[in-house]
Amino acid sequence: SNNSNNKSSSINNNGLEGALLRKEQDTLTEGESGVATDKRRIQMLERKLKEELYPDVAEAKGKASANKQAQESVRQSLGALGAARLQASQQVGELNKRELAEIKRLAKNPPMAVRHTLAACWLLLSSGLFR
Repeated sequence: SNNSNNKSSSINNNGLEGALLRKEQDTLTEGESGVATDKRRIQMLERKLKEELYPDVAEAKGKASANKQAQESVRQSLGALGAARLQASQQVGELNKRELAEIKRLAKNPPMAVRHTLAACWLLLSSGLFR
């Protein structure tokens, strides 16, 4: 009787071990399936990265380089403009009261030759309005 209990216990243990093994095998199969799905997704993302994002990054780098060059050009132009403004400001500062008064008078009432020249320029530039 003791022998039959051992056999029955052994069968129960084998059945339990078999169930656990099947459960572990199912879990392993599910995990492998998940890994395969993840690998396919990674491959798809890598392909998308190479086809779409890398060219965009290269284009952005090219534009950034062009923008840096344009920015440097503007900086140089501003530096030159600042120097010219400073020089003009110094020259205006050297004008005396008599010269300033003459400039104001000429601005309000220019000589006849200047008026005629300005009128001729206006007619040439506005000739398209009279066709």
